[in-house]
Amino acid sequence: MSLREKLEKYKVGYKEADIDWNAKKEEWKSHVEKVFAKITYWLNEYVENGYMKRIPGSKLIREENLGEYEVPTLTYEIGPHTIHFDTMGQNIIGGKGRIDVYLKGYKSTRYLLVLVDDNEGHEDWVLVPFSDKTDRVKFDKKSLEKLIESWIDMAAV
Repeated sequence: MSLREKLEKYKVGYKEADIDWNAKKEEWKSHVEKVFAKITYWLNEYVENGYMKRIPGSKLIREENLGEYEVPTLTYEIGPHTIHFDTMGQNIIGGKGRIDVYLKGYKSTRYLLVLVDDNEGHEDWVLVPFSDKTDRVKFDKKSLEKLIESWIDMAAV
């Protein structure tokens, strides 16, 4: 899509009301539910074997144009450690939405789980360290397990 085509959308006559904010909100919630279902599936063997405990939850967030709405959250307890998947919202720069992922007590080592769009209709989740937002890794079972291992190793020191 050329710059002209992109700018065409914002020509005189563009109305903010043309955006279906309710549909955007529901689409975002659906993306979060789907990625949480993947996480649940990937970590299920550890939960079933008693290595960790899964705690689903929810919270209210407020975003410009979307108002206040409820989103899912996800927590895993691993012995004395707690990992949070904290849904932040979809009004972000550089992505279509964000979930903060962190080990309780070590928030400075948090990661962002960002929903990105390649502008060709493909959406995917990437894991981005909060301290270096240029370092993006595809979010999958392997990257999640590696992150959890690194946090457990760091907390054990």
